[in-house]
Amino acid sequence: MSSPLISVIIPCHNYGRFVGEAIDSVRQQTYSNWEIILVDDGSVDDTQTVVARYCAADTRIKYHYQPQQGVSAARNTGFGLASGEYLQLLDADDMLAPGKFAGQLALFAEHPGTALVYGDTYSFRELADIEAGKLAKFTLYKAPMSGAGTALALQMAYDNIFLPSSPLFKKSLLEASQGFNAGIVAFEDWEFWYKAVLTGAQFVYQSQPGTESYARAHGNNTTGNRYKMWKFKVTARDAIVNKLAEMQRSPEKTTLDLAAIKRKHQVLRYEETARFNMLYESVLSGLLDTVQYSLKGEKPFWIWYDSAYWLKERLLGRK
Repeated sequence: MSSPLISVIIPCHNYGRFVGEAIDSVRQQTYSNWEIILVDDGSVDDTQTVVARYCAADTRIKYHYQPQQGVSAARNTGFGLASGEYLQLLDADDMLAPGKFAGQLALFAEHPGTALVYGDTYSFRELADIEAGKLAKFTLYKAPMSGAGTALALQMAYDNIFLPSSPLFKKSLLEASQGFNAGIVAFEDWEFWYKAVLTGAQFVYQSQPGTESYARAHGNNTTGNRYKMWKFKVTARDAIVNKLAEMQRSPEKTTLDLAAIKRKHQVLRYEETARFNMLYESVLSGLLDTVQYSLKGEKPFWIWYDSAYWLKERLLGRK
């Protein structure tokens, strides 16, 4: 039985206090043929010192420093240095269950032709929470699903259906997605996975105990910055819509219903720009976006309630 190499890409910026636990969770995998590519994205804390100790103890761990360029650029650097047939993203403050690699590689063997397999993610604050089983399962807006093509594209049109550390994926998916868009600093992973979906990539989901990932909740998470999240959700969606338009102009054939997928994204964009404008920018533009969504969206009446709520939040200073 072959034992393919898994490359684990860990971008790190000033997370020296967490990165050791992330590395330990890889070293504790029951599957041993892996390498870690640790990309230090301009850290000024003790990240280099912490990682140096691990590199000295385990030659599978490789350290690379670059001036700060953001998480997308750091992941792309890691991809360029990776030697593995399979890739695993792991944020420096997160962790993996010890059976993740073995269990998800077995799923690839069961589903030939699959580009990506994923499972569940649980929230934690400290390592002791994982050890004590004090975990909360992440539930995203849309349920996880296995599939490919138009059905998967429509399911993922709303948002991510998994968190960045959840999947194990083949390097061929990276080639299809052409890396992360360095200009997107939130929802960058959604845009990355979605480009793969548009190539017809097959995703397989299985809730398999022992293969989960763990996302740490703390005060510096990007998800805590609502302005950045909502702004770049629109930026990421615009990038997807532009990709769909490019595919519609291309003579290359696809089995995807590009028109239906693009319509879905355009309608959802009205809702998202209404939210962003009502909370942060032009209220008038937000009202116009609300009207557009009420004419074309799935919940034409609820959007008025939502817009009123967003405006109230703005007026109360709870943006």
